[in-house]
Amino acid sequence: MKFILILFSISLFATVVGHAQTTITGASGIPAINSKSNEIEINPLLSYGSVSGFEFGADLGYYRLLAHSFQIGLGAKFLGGNYAQTLGGTLGIDYNFSDDLSSSFMLGLLVGYQNENNYQYGGQENRTSYGIKFGKRFAFSNNANIAYKPYVSVNEVQHIASDFNDGYQSVDIEFQVLNFSYQF
Repeated sequence: MKFILILFSISLFATVVGHAQTTITGASGIPAINSKSNEIEINPLLSYGSVSGFEFGADLGYYRLLAHSFQIGLGAKFLGGNYAQTLGGTLGIDYNFSDDLSSSFMLGLLVGYQNENNYQYGGQENRTSYGIKFGKRFAFSNNANIAYKPYVSVNEVQHIASDFNDGYQSVDIEFQVLNFSYQF
């Protein structure tokens, strides 16, 4: 599974880069870039797990537009509940299929790290991950800089050996349906 995910990510990235090179426009050979080159996103989280119960939290992210519709971003996650508290961070690169970021489809590659303090088992667990995401922005209006930004991500997660497990791998699918962004 890991090999297939890596192979798919590489081929997808090569396709995106090839597409970006064929969409160069303008007399200078540089595409027009949206004047809104910064983006902040927030996603309130509600999670339920058979072991962890209900958990509440938030994902926060900052993205900076590079060139040719590429964005680089940093994210932070906090999730807490009765049995555990999770803090994490991600680094990602997104490709936007339109110069108008407020209504663009996007495709991204992610790497991340999370630390979980588990009160039920009395220990900590560290996780590393990498994955891909796909989503679309929906602008609220032409004048507003706020967009609804749902996406889905598929992540290969390495659970590092800890106080309460021997280490294992999993594939996580996340549906970020309450995600909003502000562009400036």
